Amino acid sequence: MNMASVFNQPLRVASASERHLEIENRPILQSAILAGVMLLFVAGGIGAIVDGAIGTGLIALGLMAIFYRYALPQVVRLTQLRLDRSNGTIHLRVRGLHDRAEERLALTDLARAEVQTRYGQSGGRAEPQVVLVLRDGTGLRRLPLDIYRADPEDALRIAGAINAWLGVSEQESET
Repeated sequence: MNMASVFNQPLRVASASERHLEIENRPILQSAILAGVMLLFVAGGIGAIVDGAIGTGLIALGLMAIFYRYALPQVVRLTQLRLDRSNGTIHLRVRGLHDRAEERLALTDLARAEVQTRYGQSGGRAEPQVVLVLRDGTGLRRLPLDIYRADPEDALRIAGAINAWLGVSEQESET
């Protein structure tokens, strides 16, 4: 295990049957690491204030606040996808520290799942992203699953599991 693999978030099939397929992403390890880093900032800040270095302590506490506001919400996100044949629905739920989003779609609109490459804002690191390809009135649209730093092998495995559950062959998913 290297440092990059620690921050890749595991995608997993939570449950699967003929009637439903549930996929989730629970970033437990990453959340624990970030909580530990935040505790270090708090302990360092309070320790510095107690020792009389008020400015240093406030800087450490300020860095922790910035970290909490901007870094933590990017990583700590629970993503759940449930495909349900009995109800004919797709239920995508994303819960973060400061927000929640849910989307329900018709299962008949789902053509396939694919993995596409997403680039950072500066065009730097390429990241794989699982995308649901949906049929709408005008053609196809892509609905990305909101996952921070998915492992490439996990993304391919999950897209394959969705396509297998849908009964979509590899030739159909490439067109």
